[in-house]
Amino acid sequence: MSNIFRRRIYDEQRKLSEKYCHDFSVLHVRRLGVNLTIVKRFSDELIEILEELKWWDKSVEEINDLIPLLTSSNLKYVKEELKKISQ
Repeated sequence: MSNIFRRRIYDEQRKLSEKYCHDFSVLHVRRLGVNLTIVKRFSDELIEILEELKWWDKSVEEINDLIPLLTSSNLKYVKEELKKISQ
C-alpha cells in the first residue's frame, strides 16, 4: 500500500471521526466507507461525570493524583469515586 493511499485513508477516517464521534467515543472503520461503527467507551452517566469533573483543566499535580482512578478498568468504582470528587 502506498504512502499516498495510506494518507488518504487516514484523512477520510479523521473526517468521519470529526463528523460522527463525540467526546469519549471511538470510530471503527473496517474499509473505507464500509462498516462504519461508533462505539461509546463509557456509559452516558460516566461521560457526564467526566465532563463535569473537567479533569483536563486541572493542575498537573491534581491530574497525577487522578491517574490511578482514571486508568482503572473497574468502571463502577471509577464512577462512584468521581461522583464523590465532583460533589
